[in-house]
Formats: sequence, structure tokens, C-alpha cells
Amino acid sequence: MDYFGALQRTCTSGLWLLPRPRAFGEERVLFRAGGKNYTASMVGELLSDTGLEDQREVLEREIGQLDTWLGLEKGGLGVRTLCVISSGVKTLSSLVLDSPVEDLAANPRGASYTIEAEDDGDGIVNLSSLRQCAPFADEVVELGGLGHRTILSSK
Repeated sequence: MDYFGALQRTCTSGLWLLPRPRAFGEERVLFRAGGKNYTASMVGELLSDTGLEDQREVLEREIGQLDTWLGLEKGGLGVRTLCVISSGVKTLSSLVLDSPVEDLAANPRGASYTIEAEDDGDGIVNLSSLRQCAPFADEVVELGGLGHRTILSSK
């Protein structure tokens, strides 16, 4: 079993960070590999192409519920919800793999890629995605210049 596949099979929380079409749009190319372009609506296909079919199933079965949350209004989840947003940190928004996508599955540590574009965000999640929770949150806290991992430890 390859490193990337083993990691994703045991640490599925990374799936929650994958782009959703509502935040990124249906047509915006986020990832290019071996002459193929992937959009947010093609994330499942990207997982399959990298040999992570199990993760595709988890994405569609579990993470897909996020799309239903995005249509909710304030208080719609039935529990008090806090939306924390940070901006002012360069965040990857598009990259190009310099080899076929199958190479990413076989040797993720050795994969060579080029950052094609960066957006505003918290260094991990872009600002558009971070703002998706605002409509249904009871409270929205906006912070500036804090990285994704720093947000919870800030005061």
C-alpha cells in the first residue's frame, strides 16, 4: 500500500478540507495533472484517479452532507454554531502536478508540482470556503492574519 493511500485511509479528516463546488464554482480548475483538469465538482474523480476509491465513497456518503448544510439559515443545524474566519494569509488555490496523476498515488512525497495560484485565506482553507458557514452560524468571528492551526490558540 502506498504512503498517500495509507494516510488517507486512516486520517479521513483531510476529506473535509477538499474544495466544494458551492465555494469554488463548477468550472474553476483547481488541479492539473497529466493534461487533465480537475474542478471542485471532480474531486471524487481525482480521488479515484489516485487510487483512493474508498475515500471517494466516504466523500460522497459523509462529506457530501456539507452541501445540505450550506442551504441552511441561522440556527438551522439545531445547535449553537460559531463560524471562525481568518484572512490575510496566502492560501493555495490551484496547482499543477508536473507528472501524471497516477504518480501522485505512487510517490506523493516525490511528486513535483507548481503552485499556479494563491488566494486569501488562513493558509489551509481559502476565504470563500471559510465564509460558507456564515449564513447558518449563530455567531461569526473574523480574525486577520492568523493561520489555520493558530486560530484556536489565539485570544
